[in-house]
Amino acid sequence: MQRGFRRFCIILAIILAIYFTWANAGRKSIADNTRLFLDSTYTLFNDSGKGNIVGISPYMIPEDYSSRDHFFNKLDGYLQIALQKGWLKKNTVVLFPENTAKWLVIEGEKQSVYSAATTGNAMATFVSSNFFSYMRSWFTAPDGTLDKIRYSVFASKGKTVARLYVDIFSSLAKKYEVTIVGSSVLLPNPIVKGNKIEVRKGPLYNTTAIFNPDGSLARHLSFEIHPDAEDVEYTTGGKIENLKTYDLPIGNTIVLLGSDNWFRDIFLTAKKQNATVVLSPMQVSGDHGTQLLWKGPLKGTQVTDSSGIQDISYENAWLRFAMPEMVKSTGIETGLAVHLRGRLWDQGYDGEYSAVSQHTVYAGNYVSEASMVCLWLR
Repeated sequence: MQRGFRRFCIILAIILAIYFTWANAGRKSIADNTRLFLDSTYTLFNDSGKGNIVGISPYMIPEDYSSRDHFFNKLDGYLQIALQKGWLKKNTVVLFPENTAKWLVIEGEKQSVYSAATTGNAMATFVSSNFFSYMRSWFTAPDGTLDKIRYSVFASKGKTVARLYVDIFSSLAKKYEVTIVGSSVLLPNPIVKGNKIEVRKGPLYNTTAIFNPDGSLARHLSFEIHPDAEDVEYTTGGKIENLKTYDLPIGNTIVLLGSDNWFRDIFLTAKKQNATVVLSPMQVSGDHGTQLLWKGPLKGTQVTDSSGIQDISYENAWLRFAMPEMVKSTGIETGLAVHLRGRLWDQGYDGEYSAVSQHTVYAGNYVSEASMVCLWLR
């Protein structure tokens, strides 16, 4: 009996040694060959001294997330261009799109994760090489989580991602002495403590933070309130009563993530809080996704004019029924939305900036790679 147990322990030790050797192999840093893929830059109006918003739609690929420095250098490259153009001032706010930071979850992973042909293959390798932390998150997933696979991927590295997220965006804000709306990231039950974001057991939230010019964190986080039909299977929405504005150099500002930009009650809440600026970090999935036919209103939203909605593109529906129209109709002064671009494995992302200034809507021309826009307040 004792000999059999000893043999079992030896075999188990060998199996674990082989597993951990494989799991940690191939995690060497990829050479930092940062490519910006910058296609277009736009300037709206002139410097009036009232501040400006620099919207950056970066073009992201899996290798950009391979290390802290690789991701930092990618975003830093766009900010260097903004600096050269004279766009970065003491009263500048920089806006990065939704989910730009989401895939920091694959930082430091096996090289086969970055070279995978599909998202599914990349995540299969991720799960296999982080099996124990993944399973711990699986078994502690909140009741009612429909997609425990994706929940566990992001929750399993929540602490690491929160640390990287704050470190990178805080460093960029401090380097250029500007305010940064730090994209968004999926974190389990996050809170701000001092100059850190702490994660706790609980649901995942699509989260964004504001980073001040000295690198410090704003006192509260913003959460997406209405995750879309796919994301709601593994993330949880925030509460509209917790929606708060930020006192930024450009004015009283509210940040609305993703699907929240289609809900009128959120804009009315922002108006009641005397918001003068709406910033909208966005992501639209799919190759030429904004050019495809619109699938119709989201559950819980209404359209003011339903004529012709069966044959309009997502882009036209966005301009007619989402943030641009909501900002105009509620009397908020300024709005800017930017979209994530890139190709992450087999998934493409696109979308052009849209802006509202003095009740007039402006939109960029469709391009497939990165773009930047500077909106001077009037």
